[in-house]
Amino acid sequence: MGSEGPTAVTIHVTGFKKFHGVSENPTETIVSNLKGYTEKKGLPKGVILGSCSVLETAGQGALTQLYQTLRSALPGKDSESSCSGRIIWLHFGVNSGASRFAIERQAANEATFRCPDEMGWKPQKVPIIPADGGISRVREASLPVEEITKALTKKGFEVMTSDDAGRFVCNYVYYHSLRFAEQSGVKSLFVHVPLFLNIDEETQMKFAASLLEDSSMSIPAIGIRHDASTGGGLQFYLCQFFGEAIVLVYDNRVTDSFHADVTEFDFRHTARAALPGFNADAVIGMLYDRI
Repeated sequence: MGSEGPTAVTIHVTGFKKFHGVSENPTETIVSNLKGYTEKKGLPKGVILGSCSVLETAGQGALTQLYQTLRSALPGKDSESSCSGRIIWLHFGVNSGASRFAIERQAANEATFRCPDEMGWKPQKVPIIPADGGISRVREASLPVEEITKALTKKGFEVMTSDDAGRFVCNYVYYHSLRFAEQSGVKSLFVHVPLFLNIDEETQMKFAASLLEDSSMSIPAIGIRHDASTGGGLQFYLCQFFGEAIVLVYDNRVTDSFHADVTEFDFRHTARAALPGFNADAVIGMLYDRI
């Protein structure tokens, strides 16, 4: 019997250039130096740092650049080495008034810029994507934001979960990225960082590297075992959920399980995202019978 290990999680990162009131954007420094930093410090097995791009701090006028950057991460039609379900877009933006990191849970479909962006655009109460409806519409991250925040807090970082990414360029980019992620089967997450005056550069680099690890752990690891007697047909799924629970499933029957503190919601959400058509309800019932 052969086996195929879980596909690595590839994380592509963006930051922003300077903008009104912020002449030196810390996210430009973080993103520009992240590859060198992780090459020196190392990344966990199964985590790949992909592209590191610095975006113009602009909304509508920089959309072409944004979508070129987002699309560049998608695997080609004939690619066997990449899986779109294991790609994360990780966006960094600065909050000049913050004293800690913020993991953004959602983005609003509203562009209300407090000052012109770097291309001179200053929209007020404009839907970012009119086809999505009005400015009250929000899109939420599909990654487990609370779990990622807890993991980073345990490592000693000052970090919080946020429900308000603002209405400036950060929110504008995040909304487009979340919509793109939903349509493309990838993941998207936005993180606000403070100025280096409030949290020094070395700490922010450590945080960024830790975030790569913790966000990658939130993607289910699916190992596929093949049985030669059935012509190499798919026999088993091995699913790992944020390092907390492992379930070995065969034809929707739990054949082995290791239970830890994982919620029903997390199990349903992760299982359905990982395995289209997966009968999460049936498996949950069987888990309760076994635990």
